[in-house]
This record gives sequence, structure tokens and C-alpha cells, in this order.
Amino acid sequence: MKPIYKIETIQSSCRPYTWISLKNSLLIIANSEIILTQHHGVFTGTVKDGEVKWYTYAGEKGNNDTLPMHEDAHVMELRIFNKEEELYVWRENEQLKGRFRSDGKGEVVDIVHVNMRLRSVVAKRLFETLGTEREDKVGVRTRQYLDYDDLGQVKYTDIRFLEFKALKL
Repeated sequence: MKPIYKIETIQSSCRPYTWISLKNSLLIIANSEIILTQHHGVFTGTVKDGEVKWYTYAGEKGNNDTLPMHEDAHVMELRIFNKEEELYVWRENEQLKGRFRSDGKGEVVDIVHVNMRLRSVVAKRLFETLGTEREDKVGVRTRQYLDYDDLGQVKYTDIRFLEFKALKL
């Protein structure tokens, strides 16, 4: 039987991130993808050469219902990522907390790669961007970081997004 996941080893470092503002955070990682969760919706986009572009789909008009609000109070969760690094921010009570993970240097860790399928409006916004057809599936390639307890039982310690992609299911 073929294994579902292949455990690999890489170097990775992770450090806390202190929230300043949404505008500042969106520019932390050049040439990256974005998933932003706010009270009124989930938004996807890119950062290219210091410019943020939010994805919409053909049925959207680009009004306040389909674009994110720039006030920090609306941020619930934010992921800015590319294949090498990710900034992850989440709301805990009234505070925004975060971590910055960078791969390729740091401590040696075990990982697995998993494709996570996206649905609903988030997926619709990615169809045109990825050049897929409506019947195709779209998702996020993730990297999940592993650790082991004293008995050798594996546990997940972190997960980060790598890229949006068309999925072959």
C-alpha cells in the first residue's frame, strides 16, 4: 500500500511577530499570496513589487462587500506566504498575535506536505487566477511541521501555506 504522506526533513526557523498594522503586515513578504479573514468575509490576493492586488471573480463588482476593510479591528486571521516563508496572524481575545516562519535555515525539523481544498467564494476568486475551469478543484499546498513525544508519537506543531494551486483529485 502506498503511503498517503511522505515525511521529509528541512531546516526551519520560527519567531514571534509583533502586530503593527494591516497595511504594514501586507508588505512583509515580497511576491507572496494572501488569505485574509475578516468579520464580513474571506479575501485572497497577491503582493507583487510592493503592490497588493485582491482577487475577485466575474460576479463581483469590487465594492465594499467584496474587498477587505483596512481597519485592524476587522482582522480575524491573516496569512501572507510564498514557498520560502509565511507570516501568520490571528486574533486572540482583543489582541492580534503572530508568528513568522522561514524555511531553508534554522533547526532541522520533519514535515509533510498536504493539499487543502478550498471551496465557496474563496475558490471562485482563484479560478481565473490559476487558469482553471469551474469544474476543477483549487486549493492551498501546505507544509505541516512535526515533533515527537517521549513515546515517539508524532504530533503537529505548526502548519503554513506555500501556494495556491489547481488540484488533481
